[in-house]
Amino acid sequence: MIQSLIPATKDLKDKIVQGIYNGNTYDYQDFKGKKKTTINNGTPFNRMDYIYEGLINNFKGDDSCLLKAVTSPRTWQKHLQIYHKESKILYLVVKDDRIHGVKMLSGTDRSPHYLEAYSVINKKLSPSNKLFFDDEQLSANLFPDSVAEPEFMGEFYHKKRNSLFSMIGSLEVEMVVFISITIKKDELIDVKAHVPSEDFLKSFLYNESWSNHIPVSFNTAETPSDDEDTDDGIQMGIKKKYLEEGSVNPSIKRKAKIVGSIE
Repeated sequence: MIQSLIPATKDLKDKIVQGIYNGNTYDYQDFKGKKKTTINNGTPFNRMDYIYEGLINNFKGDDSCLLKAVTSPRTWQKHLQIYHKESKILYLVVKDDRIHGVKMLSGTDRSPHYLEAYSVINKKLSPSNKLFFDDEQLSANLFPDSVAEPEFMGEFYHKKRNSLFSMIGSLEVEMVVFISITIKKDELIDVKAHVPSEDFLKSFLYNESWSNHIPVSFNTAETPSDDEDTDDGIQMGIKKKYLEEGSVNPSIKRKAKIVGSIE
């Protein structure tokens, strides 16, 4: 049986995705309804603020995780850390287009993006093993006895390490996972978990779909987009697929489908 590289329980996945969904579907839409503007160019930063707020509210009273707002070293903007205490895994929720944008960066005569800095945590992981078939093998590949030296030990690498420690402090982290979200026409349509390699600009070591944890929406009315999210025909297609697959009862959840691949 193929094991997931991300040892997150169904309850943890549900909580993360539900928090993202609540922040985008309810809190942000309520904010938009009360804060109409004449020009209405859009407020992409506000959307993530409310998604973070949805996550914070959804984890209230849950002692299994530590949530903390952290300022990115190179900007004034903040992001949210979700630290699972037992597994010592750090989760970060990021828009999918932001991940792709950072992967387009080049050169080292610059300050590293915070995603590049967090990726240094995963230097323990073995990039040569793509699938894991049992717990013993999974553990061996996650935490090898000997850890190879980073491919590049230059100034840029040290910049990333310095940025990393300024964000995590003394927190003991075994692995970082990026949760990418895709929103079209104000609707959350895709959630994926990514395990980055130490060099963020390289391919991810592992990818896993969490989209089956998105609550099923029955609102088929199209709503105008107010930020950089544009309609590419995906939203209604996915909704139609959910309905055709018999997701008529919102209490029925489809069987999780774990996808492991190399980008």
